[in-house]
Amino acid sequence: MAGTVITDVINTASGIQSTNNALLGCAKAWVNFNGVSGATVRSSYNVSSVTRTATGIYTITLTTAMSSSTYSVVATSTYDGTNVGYLVYQNQNAFTKTASAFGLITFNVAASDADSIEVDAVVFGNG
Repeated sequence: MAGTVITDVINTASGIQSTNNALLGCAKAWVNFNGVSGATVRSSYNVSSVTRTATGIYTITLTTAMSSSTYSVVATSTYDGTNVGYLVYQNQNAFTKTASAFGLITFNVAASDADSIEVDAVVFGNG
């Protein structure tokens, strides 16, 4: 049976939590992908695609856009055993974060753009 649940509050074992706070605290999107193989998505939620535009540079497109571009992205990438390590960041000079897409760059400790065998990104904010 399909239906809609409408409520003002969610009761938890430790007390009452407003639905607004509960929803704001949930991830609005997340993705795990292999950046070496051309951005092969392993698993995701609310992510329609990941595109590798150059070495270590990826654009992540959301299935359902956020209400604005002021959301937060938390991302990590994995050391592959060849380089010393990978870091990840968003660079406003490389692309503009929009309500429907954001970019990530992975690079090694020598500050050279480098593909990562595993990249994880999570989006938080107003949906």
